[in-house]
Amino acid sequence: MNREKETFEFDSRLEFGEELPTLLAVICRLTQAKRGWITLRTPGGICKRVAAVDMPESQRPEDGGAEMEHGGCPCCSESEALPPATATFITCTQHQDEKGRPWVHACIPLWVDGHYAGTMNLLLADGEPSFGPDSELLTMVRRLIESVLERKRLEERLRRSADYDSLTGVYNRRRFQEKLADILNRTDRGTLLFIDFDNFKAINDNLGHRAGDKLLGELIGSLRGVVEGRGFLGRIGGDEFALFLPEATIEEAKVLGAAIERVFRRHRVLLDGRRVIMTASIGIAEFPTSGSTVEQLLARADTAMYTAKRTGAHVHVYDPFQLEEVATTQELLWTTRIREALEGDGLLLYAQPIRELRSGSVSRYELLLRMRGDNGELISPKAFLGVAEKTDLIHRIDLWVVKEAIRLLEQMCPYHSDICFHVNLSAKIFTDPSFPTWLSGQLSRSRVEASRLLFEITETAAIEDYVRAREFIHKVRAMGFRFALDDFGIGFSSLYSLKYLPLDVLKIDGVFIQDLVHSRVDQSLVKGLTISMRELGIQTVAEFVEDEETVEILQKYGVTYAQGFHIGRPMPIPEILDQPA
Repeated sequence: MNREKETFEFDSRLEFGEELPTLLAVICRLTQAKRGWITLRTPGGICKRVAAVDMPESQRPEDGGAEMEHGGCPCCSESEALPPATATFITCTQHQDEKGRPWVHACIPLWVDGHYAGTMNLLLADGEPSFGPDSELLTMVRRLIESVLERKRLEERLRRSADYDSLTGVYNRRRFQEKLADILNRTDRGTLLFIDFDNFKAINDNLGHRAGDKLLGELIGSLRGVVEGRGFLGRIGGDEFALFLPEATIEEAKVLGAAIERVFRRHRVLLDGRRVIMTASIGIAEFPTSGSTVEQLLARADTAMYTAKRTGAHVHVYDPFQLEEVATTQELLWTTRIREALEGDGLLLYAQPIRELRSGSVSRYELLLRMRGDNGELISPKAFLGVAEKTDLIHRIDLWVVKEAIRLLEQMCPYHSDICFHVNLSAKIFTDPSFPTWLSGQLSRSRVEASRLLFEITETAAIEDYVRAREFIHKVRAMGFRFALDDFGIGFSSLYSLKYLPLDVLKIDGVFIQDLVHSRVDQSLVKGLTISMRELGIQTVAEFVEDEETVEILQKYGVTYAQGFHIGRPMPIPEILDQPA
């Protein structure tokens, strides 16, 4: 590929403040330039001036001053039309200094991540410059600017990861709720649409998460085209999205909801040799009649969505006189089912293997919760954990999982004494001061070593009360157990969590792993993170590993473990017992 044709577009919203102008002013002094400016390529190939330093008024040429003010003379404009391969010097025939010598325009290309990003221009009014295109001076000043641009791009990526969903590009849940709260304070009415894709789990289970993510990206791309300029969109959960339409009436929302559903139906997915039509269920809630707060609107639009899914209507409007009782009844039914499952034999654990990359061996497994249905089917935790989290049942589930994990490890002792289980804990566990004592009692009644259990917590759970979470982890680690921070990299304060919490393992979120083979940015972030963790004595686990190429890159970077469908799908515990020790 011709390097001159590779361009790197900058987000036009990037703000450099006084950083680049100040740096450019220093460079103008170093090079004795009378004027300088920096132009970057923005989406669509448009050149945007992000910094400029004008020469003193007394040194401006009598003619062409206005042209200089707006970017230079014709020869300077022509120099920006195509990216130069190297620094280029152009003699300006239109402007001369007081001695009749032509101005010289130095055109210096800027490169970020191997791609052309823009140009730094310097106008020299003292005749021939004392340095050439390959001089150390120009190399130094070019690298100064490029380092600022590269850092700015990284800052923008980190900012976007805090506010936007990396897969679909829409607001993440936190940012959507913040923006919605702000809008509700400034508007008199509006409607919220809660969108959930039907049977999306079957796509992920049969075609893999990568195929599911690709399809989700396409669907949301189509959705954004339909709602462009009408409202703002956020990803609330795995395949759940919310759309708020300021000032829109219920009738307008219903029309748009039907249009959205028609757009999704145009997508066809090949599943088990058959074409499957993609459909969605959409719930609508009106502000302020259906709810005056963010929480109320989301909950009631969610309730309407489930009614749409249950009835097959696809689009349903929240009606407090018809749906409230239905929603309450559904929660009561799930609460009863969870209690019965805890008291009987209704819960079970699956295990997903985690491979050590250096040796290729598997001795670690993440435990995943399932519920037995009335007809023997397995129910995903997504169906019932939301209800459990609204009550004390989530804490009872935590205790059941830990107790069951210890029992299974003891059962494996004679055959698999090196097995380690990763166990997920909810935020509720941090509020139970008796848990460390209870855990110690469970351990003392078994032959299991504490080091064979590793507790995974999410940043969301920890940030509810950092002080309490830190004290809790210290107490439990003192007993010999270990802790991992799950989904690292997608939270707003991930680095703060890493600094503040005592950890043994870091699980790198799948958004940085799924496109690792093709993304230099992801490669740089994963490589740097792995090096930092190694220096801190923290092991790393890469999630959502789905091909051997990714495994090879992770091995090269020194990542400790890998987990994902390529390593192994979740399996019943007896299948681990059947494997050779």
